[in-house]
Amino acid sequence: MAPAFGKCFMFCCAKTSPEGDEMDTDSYEAAIKGLKDLLSKKADLGNVAAAKIIALTEELKEIDSDNSDAISRIKSGFTHFKTEIYLKNDALFNDLAKGQSPKFLVFACSDSRVCPSHILNFKPGEAFVVRNIANMVPPFDQKRHSGVGAAVEYAVVHLKVENILVIGHSCCGGIKGLMSIEDDAAPTQSDFIENWVKIGAAARNKIKEEHKDLSYDDQCNKCEKPKEIKTYCVSTSNKTPIDTNKFKYKDHSSTNSAKLEMSTGSLKNDDIFHQSI
Repeated sequence: MAPAFGKCFMFCCAKTSPEGDEMDTDSYEAAIKGLKDLLSKKADLGNVAAAKIIALTEELKEIDSDNSDAISRIKSGFTHFKTEIYLKNDALFNDLAKGQSPKFLVFACSDSRVCPSHILNFKPGEAFVVRNIANMVPPFDQKRHSGVGAAVEYAVVHLKVENILVIGHSCCGGIKGLMSIEDDAAPTQSDFIENWVKIGAAARNKIKEEHKDLSYDDQCNKCEKPKEIKTYCVSTSNKTPIDTNKFKYKDHSSTNSAKLEMSTGSLKNDDIFHQSI
């Protein structure tokens, strides 16, 4: 069963009116008031109907409270950005308003725990970031997975980034899903996830063949390292399935990969750090 969601929020960084928030609040309050009025006026309602209305009233209150918490969190987060970052870096944001020239193209997982801007302390304008399930970089294909291809093309051809970095991480649900797929298994009920992670099927097969004696968790640990998965991601060996001639990578562009270990907060990359930090 699909999960029940509250609201879907869309925001634009521009001056807004509070009318929308007031409308949402008023609609909930009006619904609650209407139910209370109905209970007070219709004394002959059956016990079952009355109980149902009471339950619906409490549910509306709970939804209203949850939505208020979400909206408050978004508002407080933006207030912090505006007062502590935007207004204190006037020159930076004036320059960014004119255009961007990031030095890094970063591929990272969509996992909420591994935001690359936090992990690597990127400032606004420093990194062009592509995030998806399991930090996949699909092979060059104009008909499939073109969203990633468009991001790569824009970053390399138009923004002319000088460095490409793929960040994997431990405890990756996408990699666990990839490693758990059986060759002869029937398709799951997933609409998108299984087909997406199968981009790394060649890497999965390589890991299972070369490390067949390892446990499932250890195999996942191996597969989480972008450097080892040369079949689908930009790696330190520069063996990339992205058509480098098509996108005309600059000769001085460098590609690297790293893995974040969630339990220790360490980042592993032999070519950059020579050890975990």
